[in-house]
Amino acid sequence: MENKKVKIIATIGPASSSIEVFSKMVEAGLDIVRFNFSWVDDETRMKQIEMIREVEKKYNKKIFLLQDLPGPRIQLDSSHTYDRTESSTINDEDKKHLAFGIKNNFDYVAASFVGSADDVISYKNAIKEFAGKIKLISKIERKIAVDNIDEIIAVSDAIMIARGDLGKEIPLEQIPFIQASIVAKTNIAKIPVIVATEMMLSMTNNSTPERAEVSDVADAIVEGTSAVMLSEETAIGKYPVEAVDMMNKIILESENHPNKKLTICFEDKCENIKKMGKLYVARHQESEWNEKGLWTGSRDIHLTPKGFELSEELGKLIKDVKFDYAFASMQVRSIETLTCILDEDCQYDVPTEHVSALNERSYGDYTGKNKWEVEKLIGEEEFEKLRRGWDYPVPNGETLKMVYDRVVPFYLEKILPLLKDGKNVLMVSHGNAIRALMKYIENISDEEIQNVEMIFCNILIYDVNENGHLLSKKICTLEK
Repeated sequence: MENKKVKIIATIGPASSSIEVFSKMVEAGLDIVRFNFSWVDDETRMKQIEMIREVEKKYNKKIFLLQDLPGPRIQLDSSHTYDRTESSTINDEDKKHLAFGIKNNFDYVAASFVGSADDVISYKNAIKEFAGKIKLISKIERKIAVDNIDEIIAVSDAIMIARGDLGKEIPLEQIPFIQASIVAKTNIAKIPVIVATEMMLSMTNNSTPERAEVSDVADAIVEGTSAVMLSEETAIGKYPVEAVDMMNKIILESENHPNKKLTICFEDKCENIKKMGKLYVARHQESEWNEKGLWTGSRDIHLTPKGFELSEELGKLIKDVKFDYAFASMQVRSIETLTCILDEDCQYDVPTEHVSALNERSYGDYTGKNKWEVEKLIGEEEFEKLRRGWDYPVPNGETLKMVYDRVVPFYLEKILPLLKDGKNVLMVSHGNAIRALMKYIENISDEEIQNVEMIFCNILIYDVNENGHLLSKKICTLEK
């Protein structure tokens, strides 16, 4: 068994449940076993777990266990979908399965059909209920999950790109590019990512894969995936051992051909990272109008008690960082957040500026209106354009493009020179002002920026080059 970085996940089923076959799969390079909790019963699963533990001892190799929960799955005659009426993706059946997984020392749990950070947090709260330490993998298989990918990554332990279900909501020709984008984002966030579904489906019935399947697996590895997954190939296929063996060979070969374009820190740029300062970016925490679901925009609204508390927690998150300069907007909720962050480590002497260039976007006629009532009034599609679109008009207000046109010049003229001088800079601003800055730093397109959100409880940490563009990015997140 040769050493490799990318892991192989194989789904256990009738074809791979005998100790003879499973042992050969381990010899061929298997690392993680996926249990599909949409099928079979706990008695069968216990027999499979006992068999796996026996093989672990035989080869003195840790074999990780992954439970894949059904979520709001609805089985059709020859396919499946999900219940769109469910308000939460985790249900009582999932909790029952989760308790089983935690009791039997599973290492990972995959949450199905998540669509937002709140969905992920619901699963994490359930894990806490059972006093579990199991790591949570968010499955990306809905369009809304792609739209909210940044906030999902921020609160997940790992990501699974479930291309089968994703292909039911997104045109197939877009899937490769969405996959590449998600892999890149997880690499930047430094969390594992799994590429799954139909990677070598032809090996369900054939002893060798199609050439296109080999390229598909290799592409995922070169892009930077952490693991590749087999489903039907090992659960019900005729050649489970051969499927694992072939995937292992592709991984080993692909790891000899790294994709230099995806390397964040090029050798000739690493020195710049050491010399330049780091940029820390935080959003103001919950304001009184955030709590009520009102569009705040240019209005000056104070933080809630929770907002003050979370701001102090953000300060603890980065209390070991010594800042040379700090910026906030002219708006009180941003200033209050910045003050709490700096006060947490008694950095009272940090030079601080409050500037209007970092103010929140003006929502014009929508200021003070309830967001969700507006959504009902104008419809979801128009609401999303209004809320996150690049140049979607706002009556008597600002588009994101207009915010970009004031934030980016300020960044280039005031913040970037400080970073070049080796200074650590803290910037506390607002959701849209930060999105505008992210667009420039991360070179996000006009179309993709509507899928980007800066949520509460996060701090972005950037290393940038001399032009102010991304070299590396880290996200620090509070446990909510």
